[in-house]
Amino acid sequence: MKKLLAIAAVVFATNANAGALSMAEGVDKPVEVIFEVSNVQKDDLFIRSKTWVSETFVSGKSVIDSAEKETGTIIAKGYIDRACEGMFDCLANGGNKVGFKLRIDTKDGKVRTTYTNFTILRPAESGRMVGNVYVSGSGEEERPVVIQGDLDAAVKGAMQLSDSLKAYLSKETEKSNW
Repeated sequence: MKKLLAIAAVVFATNANAGALSMAEGVDKPVEVIFEVSNVQKDDLFIRSKTWVSETFVSGKSVIDSAEKETGTIIAKGYIDRACEGMFDCLANGGNKVGFKLRIDTKDGKVRTTYTNFTILRPAESGRMVGNVYVSGSGEEERPVVIQGDLDAAVKGAMQLSDSLKAYLSKETEKSNW
């Protein structure tokens, strides 16, 4: 009876995650979000966007590759926690990060964010028991996104980041007399 229940659980888990484990389609397609920020000039949007990037991506691997004030363009590499949904997805991917290239273009009253080159960064393992044998850990692994579930999580994270940038740019700058 226990074997039958175990087989049923494996079949259920496989079917529940079948869509998430399929090969990603459109992985080379950039994710682009355009939004308006009323009454804010390009130079101010550029400076505030650059500050947002520095405050949002605090990992040592996250860097600003290029920031050109004249064109209003920032190009950065960033990492965010991979969003997971459901017990099996969170058990398998809960500690992973999504890496990407982010381009922010600013002009008077408008911002465009473009996300490309999605990767999955798996943390280093400290080691684990396999049967009666201790297997030493392996190093950090970064690979291109090839699974649909990873791509869906990456796109969801990109949309949340764009919402965060929009909220950051939309709030009034506080001027204090410190």
